[in-house]
Amino acid sequence: MSRLWLPVPYTTPRNVVRMAIWRTPDGLEVAVTVVNNRPCLRISRWHDGLHTFIGYCPDVRELAKLVNLAELVLV
Repeated sequence: MSRLWLPVPYTTPRNVVRMAIWRTPDGLEVAVTVVNNRPCLRISRWHDGLHTFIGYCPDVRELAKLVNLAELVLV
């Protein structure tokens, strides 16, 4: 089972820095971020104009269990 985690507090803007964003054709978005000085991958989905937060992955190995990496396109 993959490890998705939510840092506490995960909604504090000053604790989150986005560095790069990739999207899949079906609306899944992966952003490279640093949360509380820890690098991670933020996973969310765009659907009908709504941006829904899913969770954070600690590394690409865990991300590959959730997302087809070949479909990701840099935005």
